[in-house]
Amino acid sequence: MKTVEVAGQDEIQDFIDFPFRLHGRRGRSLWVPPLKSDLRVDLDRERHPFYRDEGSDAQAYLVKDGCKVRGRIMVIESGPYNREHGTESAFFYFFESEDDEGVANSLFQASFDWARERGLDQVIGPMGLLAGDGHGVLVDGFDKRPGMGMPWNPPCYEGLVESGGFRKLADTLSAEVPLDMDEHRDMVENLYRSAEKVKAKRGLRVKTYENKEEVRDDIPFLVPSLCRVFNSSFGELPFFHPMNEEEMERIVNQMLTVTDGRSVRLVKFAMKGDELIGFLLVYPNIAAGLRRANGRLWPLGWLYLSLERRFTSWVDANGIGILPEYQGKGATVVLYAELLKTLEKSRFDKLIINQILEKNHKNLREMEIFGVTEFDRVHRIYRRDL
Repeated sequence: MKTVEVAGQDEIQDFIDFPFRLHGRRGRSLWVPPLKSDLRVDLDRERHPFYRDEGSDAQAYLVKDGCKVRGRIMVIESGPYNREHGTESAFFYFFESEDDEGVANSLFQASFDWARERGLDQVIGPMGLLAGDGHGVLVDGFDKRPGMGMPWNPPCYEGLVESGGFRKLADTLSAEVPLDMDEHRDMVENLYRSAEKVKAKRGLRVKTYENKEEVRDDIPFLVPSLCRVFNSSFGELPFFHPMNEEEMERIVNQMLTVTDGRSVRLVKFAMKGDELIGFLLVYPNIAAGLRRANGRLWPLGWLYLSLERRFTSWVDANGIGILPEYQGKGATVVLYAELLKTLEKSRFDKLIINQILEKNHKNLREMEIFGVTEFDRVHRIYRRDL
């Protein structure tokens, strides 16, 4: 068994293909295959915006037994993260392994060696190249449909990661609920009334785009505004790393790929005059279409994704950000109210709320408005000192 740096095209293809072989599409696995073309960009230093930061780099590794791949990992140095937090940290990401501690420890040892050579003193993960990448190891909720971009892994990964000397840094909680407004109609109507009072008192309004073309036309305003709100809102999170405009535009374009013309209305922006002060990101969950596509757009993957965008009854909520000076002043109430009004008129009847930090008690309590009584899945971010 040997550890191999991913450098040439053969290793890149092995890195991309391994989880498809490991998890497959059948049995008890709920793994959602990413598009292989997206994975190839993640490994491409010329195409992915992450690599254009002078303080950022990454290296991928495989563990092979003869010609057979048994595990993979990427180790990352994020310049934006380290500058923001004043640390010398590395991330691990794209961890996939057979249920074998020897394989996992070989992957982690290669990551530790790479990090030490760069003068880094701790490894955190799983954490991705960009702030919008799904993070954490799934440690509870293995029988639940994953949110879009959220990691799914078998139960053995918790033990494999901890065998490498990692310990918990933070947990994020997610929940799945039916969208039945009549079940808690009094609460919903009270929210609507509160939102109207806030809008009148604070001079707030909610901006909603009617179709994808409107979003694309407004990119010059939307991207820098979202960067400002995102970078100002989440600085206290232990896994926060700031996003530049090129990276934010990539996130916006990815979001557009999972929406159809109508569901773009789910994304809400809080406005004070002409200033964007907050956002609420909600979009269709097309995991079933991605599973059918199995990583490829051709020959039929594009059709599976198109049909799922149009007909899925599942929707994901994956982030709310408010400028600090407007936090606690009702902007969240206004955004939630406008979202519920849109959902009431939509085809969606199941909601997945993704990755709220376990210590964010205020945000966790706010989820009661959507009918959340318990959080049914947990993702864990780990840390190991070098």
